[in-house]
Amino acid sequence: MVRIYKINPEQTTQALATTVGAVSQVGQALRDYRNAHGLTQVQLAERLGVARVTVARVESGARRPSQALLAALGALEGQPT
Repeated sequence: MVRIYKINPEQTTQALATTVGAVSQVGQALRDYRNAHGLTQVQLAERLGVARVTVARVESGARRPSQALLAALGALEGQPT
C-alpha cells in the first residue's frame, strides 16, 4: 500500500525556519560560551574531543550539533545531560 501525503508548503517553510533559527541560536550560544571563557576554537574543540572545524561550523550555523557534542558541552559546565 502506498500512502500519499499532502505537504503544506507554508508549514514546511515554517518548520525549516524554526530549525534554522534553533541551530543559529545554538551556534551563537557556543560562541558566547567560548568567548566568555577566553577559549579559541581549537582549545574548545580539544576539550570537547572534536575537530576545530566542527566548532566553527556549529558556531556559523552550517552544522547542527550532535547529541554527543551537546552532552560534552553540558559536561563542561557540570550540568546533567
